[in-house]
Amino acid sequence: MLYFDNAATTYPKPEQVYKEMDRLTRECAVNAGRGSYKKAENASAVINETRKKVSEFMGAENVEDVIFTSSATEAANRVLRGYGFEENMTVYVSPYEHNAVMRTLEALRKEKKFKIKVLETDEKGYLNLDDIEYQFMCDEPDFVCINLASNVTGYVLPAERVADMAKEYGAIVLADAAQAAGNIEINLKETNIDILIFAGHKSMYGLFGVGGFITNSRIFDRDKNITPVIFGGNGEDSLNLELSERGISRYEVGSPNIAAIGTLKTAIDTIEKDLSGTQERENRLLKYLIEKLEDIDGIYIFQKPETEEEFQNHIAVLSIGFEKYVSDDAGTILDGEYDIAVRTGYHCAPLVHDVIGSKRYGGTVRISMGRFTTKEDVDELVAAVRDMR
Repeated sequence: MLYFDNAATTYPKPEQVYKEMDRLTRECAVNAGRGSYKKAENASAVINETRKKVSEFMGAENVEDVIFTSSATEAANRVLRGYGFEENMTVYVSPYEHNAVMRTLEALRKEKKFKIKVLETDEKGYLNLDDIEYQFMCDEPDFVCINLASNVTGYVLPAERVADMAKEYGAIVLADAAQAAGNIEINLKETNIDILIFAGHKSMYGLFGVGGFITNSRIFDRDKNITPVIFGGNGEDSLNLELSERGISRYEVGSPNIAAIGTLKTAIDTIEKDLSGTQERENRLLKYLIEKLEDIDGIYIFQKPETEEEFQNHIAVLSIGFEKYVSDDAGTILDGEYDIAVRTGYHCAPLVHDVIGSKRYGGTVRISMGRFTTKEDVDELVAAVRDMR
């Protein structure tokens, strides 16, 4: 099988990740923080080491700013449901937000009666900073959600610029790095982003079962501003029915997934050795793929990067449409006749398809490359697409 669904989940993982998963499952799969015996202490050490690694990788101010969850979706729910939204607040979102954010916000909007507004874009679908500045002037933001990189088109949004603009009005900024972490460099403490959510199983090359959120303690008091929404045991002060008022244990309850968390450290250790080199190689593959697809009649490329600057603001994710097939049918043919895995449809991103005009195609056929994708893989994909036109 040729795998082009890395935007959903990277596959395969580096061999070191598989080995560490096996080791931790065999040697360390006990409850951390729940006992004084050696294996429990070792499990706690694994979590602490991974927390330190994630903190360094994302440029967090402090190790304690990193909170682990089971996924980016859970992290988004924890943050948004834990934040004190009030009636008549104005919440801005980019049109690139994932349903982990949008569905959570919509449920809260119905309950809390705040407004949701979409950040303005230009004719190509890129954020229009001048128009956004005017939006903020006309209706001041209280909270801004912005995806760092689109899981549909690969567009890298100017999140830091938007965060700077939002902070002029004292707004809270939540950044979704699920698609970006491991694809672009992130240094949280040098931004005005307050909260960042991440997924371990995508371009960080970890496993399912670990994600989280990171608060920027330079500008945001997590314990004051995010109320816990999940309660349970954490191995501390067990006779007290109240969670602790501050600290990691206020948010990390239940039995942690030691294998997934610990393996994430190994994954980051592996990919950070040549992160910039991998980014450059994937960027070359993206350019090569676009060049080949442009020669095929009946294929439309959504939000195609054309200038060098635009390529620098895209990760190796590309969405196309077939004039001859709706997207789901095209994906079924690629799988059944050519053994090629792509993602089709709307990709859990409800707003972007109006921006890029993909609804008439039934969404998009998304091609997402990873560190193990080769030029030969791209050639086989292109040959299959040409054969289908």
